[in-house]
Amino acid sequence: MLTQNYQPLEREIASTFSRRFTKFGPKPEASLWFSEERQRARFSVIAEIICDRIQNRKVSICDIGCGYGSFLKFFQNEHAGIDFGYTGYDLADNLIEFCDRKMSSKNVRFMQGSRPLELMDFTIMSGTYNYAPQTTVTDWRTYFRGELEHIFEKTKKCLILNLMIADRPWISKSGIFYEELNDFKAFCEERLGTVTTYDHILLKKEKTFCILR
Repeated sequence: MLTQNYQPLEREIASTFSRRFTKFGPKPEASLWFSEERQRARFSVIAEIICDRIQNRKVSICDIGCGYGSFLKFFQNEHAGIDFGYTGYDLADNLIEFCDRKMSSKNVRFMQGSRPLELMDFTIMSGTYNYAPQTTVTDWRTYFRGELEHIFEKTKKCLILNLMIADRPWISKSGIFYEELNDFKAFCEERLGTVTTYDHILLKKEKTFCILR
């Protein structure tokens, strides 16, 4: 369970994305994305990391901060031949209700929450920790790094996430969090596992991280 200090933070995050989904529906804008092209670029990097490590067997994917299920749809469309099970988690109840109604199946399910409840091969977070509303850099780092440690405990193969990167950690006026690359890599190596970073030409201000068991 979260400490009491972080429960209001998660409620604020859930409220923001719930309102945006009500306003925009299942579109990138609902997830604070303003370019479908960049959203797909981010998904393609994550999908490539997964596909490189599948080894021709069925795998399980856990999507923390799944939103309206956009990564699932991308992966199903772009990698239709891959046999996988999927569990999506999100803090916003209306997003989970939408996904459960539209996309649930024998191998696909959705749950409200911020941490996986069971071991999964791959855990992904596409932009999940880029939005840090009404908080400080120190508090946000403590929160999201602590969450990563809990999530990594439920990850069999690798944890994949992307972060906005800058020369120093800071939070913009709109609540977008920027991490400092070397400090985060040092945290991963010390507390989690071996980390590799990935770039994409359309995602100049961010890095995708693959943290291996």
